Amino acid sequence: MLAVLPAPRDSIHLPFGSFLNQRGFYFPRTVWGQGSWLILVALAVGLAMAWFVAHRARQRQMATGQQFPVFWTSLALIVGNRLKATNELIEKALSKADKSAEMQKKYEEGERDPQFLYQYISALNRSNKPTLKITNDYLATQTDLSTPFNLSFILEGAAEADSKV
Repeated sequence: MLAVLPAPRDSIHLPFGSFLNQRGFYFPRTVWGQGSWLILVALAVGLAMAWFVAHRARQRQMATGQQFPVFWTSLALIVGNRLKATNELIEKALSKADKSAEMQKKYEEGERDPQFLYQYISALNRSNKPTLKITNDYLATQTDLSTPFNLSFILEGAAEADSKV
């Protein structure tokens, strides 16, 4: 049966980073990090809410004869709730990692220390934010661009291949 499947190099790529080949079905391992327990809590809350909706829908049907779309409502409560919790977890993790807003405030207050500027453009690059203005402002103040620090600065500030740095 497995001989019908493609070789590992020609694997069939499936959703969620999984793939299928002669060696079998591969699915990435789940890695639980700090705060991942919120997803399980959201699942439990979603299941409890779905049970409540099903219970109330059953009572409503017995009393009035009207049906309620329990399946779709429950699915939305379970899956939608987990997606919201996952989104909040991702936003929380990104906000902890993204220091560019704090650094922008210091930059606007006049902080121009070269080491600070280097860290600032690094933070901007990690956040996929533009660095061209800060890089050009710093380089305009330099007379020798060939120093090791300035070369590192240029490399960090030139985030795009066709950068004007």
